[in-house]
Amino acid sequence: MELSFILISLFTAFIILIVFFSKSSANPRTKSLNTQTDLIILSREHLKEQNEFLELPFSQINFDAGESNLSKSNLIQLQELIECLIFIPDNSYVRIQGLADATGSKNRELAKARATNVYTFLISKGIPKDRLRLKKPIVLNATTGIERKKYRSVTFELVSEPV
Repeated sequence: MELSFILISLFTAFIILIVFFSKSSANPRTKSLNTQTDLIILSREHLKEQNEFLELPFSQINFDAGESNLSKSNLIQLQELIECLIFIPDNSYVRIQGLADATGSKNRELAKARATNVYTFLISKGIPKDRLRLKKPIVLNATTGIERKKYRSVTFELVSEPV
């Protein structure tokens, strides 16, 4: 029993290293997108057995001022997110929230449209609706250009409910 656990642990570590190095060498953008942790894709069975928590590859995507349509770079990021969402535990979902800066008009509608476009795209790619939740959009005051750019986004939060 103990030997099989050691072998499984070694095999898992080996797979993690392969995934990490293949992701970082195949896609040079991966390193910049993985701001929270490195993306580790494991099977659902392993996650359930080990009671591990999978983190998302990034926590937000950004939009241009006044835009709610998904750009080419947004689509690339969302595809990476989809690859991760397939493996989240059964008791988890992703909370999606649109943000906008306070410059201009109809900012709350713009933030809602951004989040809705992301939500609709993820569903169109096969992510079940029960794995996604839209959170009320918010408008934030920003004093610098960097803050305004940060607030023109949609954020993602992985939420795990008790079993």
